[in-house]
Amino acid sequence: MHTSGYVRNGAFDTTCQADGTWSNPVPTCEPGQCSTLTAPTNGALSPLGATSFGNTVTFTCNSGYLLYGATTSTCQAGGAWSNTVPTCRPVPCPPLANPSKGALSPLGPYAYPNQVTVTCNSGYDLDGVTPVTCQADGTWTNSVGTCRPRQCNALTAPTNGALSPAAPHNYPATVTFSCNAGHVVNGAETTKCQTDGSWSSPVPTCTQTPGQCSVLSAPTNGARTPPTGSNSFGNTITFICNSGHVLNGATTATCQTDGTWSSPVPTCTPRPCPALTTPTNGALSPPGTQTMFSVDDPDKRSAESPRNVHLPEPGYGHL
Repeated sequence: MHTSGYVRNGAFDTTCQADGTWSNPVPTCEPGQCSTLTAPTNGALSPLGATSFGNTVTFTCNSGYLLYGATTSTCQAGGAWSNTVPTCRPVPCPPLANPSKGALSPLGPYAYPNQVTVTCNSGYDLDGVTPVTCQADGTWTNSVGTCRPRQCNALTAPTNGALSPAAPHNYPATVTFSCNAGHVVNGAETTKCQTDGSWSSPVPTCTQTPGQCSVLSAPTNGARTPPTGSNSFGNTITFICNSGHVLNGATTATCQTDGTWSSPVPTCTPRPCPALTTPTNGALSPPGTQTMFSVDDPDKRSAESPRNVHLPEPGYGHL
């Protein structure tokens, strides 16, 4: 008979022989043996080599790994272990958001000790660190950076011109050039900030050129010479008024390089007649274009009929 968990090592029985000796020595009872356990991947067991009945082995995982299963196992009487060897699984890290205008490689899910590379699209530069690493405590070494537009060199407006927008000048911005009145763009009117940070076209120049002025009409009660057209740079128009009217303003206007006229269109106003004075011992009524004279003496008034004087329209004839 043997105690559970122990194995007899020797003969089952022994006999007292004629010579006074036993046929077999007393056997020994030794602990039963279990199979040899191996440490879990990315982990360890302690103590090593413990395979005898009653031995207990403890399992642990390396930093950055979590133990899934029993932490201990005991060698039982039947030569079997009470628990199987556990597994050590990597500590997970939280998911990462793909940066705008960029990408992550590889894609998740992520666990210790994964490394993730952050790249930006063409024309964008990473403001941050790459790669980022999932650490043993389940956190990332750095946050995912930002992909910012690549900057092109600052542009200055051409002389006698302007550019829009003034800033910022980042990929894929387009800048438009314009020239002041009387000047034209000599070169490309637009340029684009490219993926490599260079401009697609150089800044143009603004060169002076003859321009067009607005069409001028003849003044009311007047005329212009020539009667039509003549609104290009350098053209001169002469203004006159109809008979009986007076010109107020410049008699000529010239189309200038900036597309404006040197003088505005003048006005033609009716020519006035000199004021009339009341005759001695008489009167005039009413003032205006027709006047009746009268005398103060009633006798003379009956002897001499009133005189009607028609005054011409202002600017025409004489009294």
